[in-house]
Amino acid sequence: MKKILFFIFMVAIFLATTMRAQGSNPPSSAISADSIIFIYPNPSHGAFTITFDGRVGQTVTVSIYNSLGTKIYESSKLITEIITDVNVNLQPNPPGMYCIHFFFLKDNKKEMVNKKIIIN
Repeated sequence: MKKILFFIFMVAIFLATTMRAQGSNPPSSAISADSIIFIYPNPSHGAFTITFDGRVGQTVTVSIYNSLGTKIYESSKLITEIITDVNVNLQPNPPGMYCIHFFFLKDNKKEMVNKKIIIN
């Protein structure tokens, strides 16, 4: 079993090194889309802040779903500053894990990012 895991690990390193040497990297939008959204505090007691870093000129729609798949929050906002905050309060809802879907729209191009928040 250890030999198989070691082999898989070595193949993964070889592929990553080969792709990097050939200049094959994932598209920058795939990397940056997720990294520019900050949710804090997480976990929280229901009130939290979502910060968007960059994305000026884009419209974002934030939708939050409970564990049953019911939409419990939705808000749209045009991002006009480099750093934009959205304050959310889910305190009337029970503790649990909630899924947050972000839909970005600019120049008829859509992008979706998913994150999670834990409410204590």
